[in-house]
Amino acid sequence: MGPSEGLSGWDAIKANEYRQLQRKIGVHQAICSLMITIVKEATPKRGCGRGLCPEDEVYLTLLYWKGYPTLQFLGDLFEISEATASRITRSVRK
Repeated sequence: MGPSEGLSGWDAIKANEYRQLQRKIGVHQAICSLMITIVKEATPKRGCGRGLCPEDEVYLTLLYWKGYPTLQFLGDLFEISEATASRITRSVRK
């Protein structure tokens, strides 16, 4: 059993080596960390949120930008609706 088997989302990415991370999301680890920090700072402290942690929001958006899978596919992958996946990609882009 590999180190990332049984994990999903950001946890699976963190469990992989750096080269695996860069191949999956297409950016350097430092840029990804910076994006996560920016999304965390921009996330309101109150409200119901969008259902994903900031790390998964960045991961979803980078996967979308790298390969342009359908938002329905990303929603299924992250167990959220297609509309939520769309809102997340738009909000991270800003």
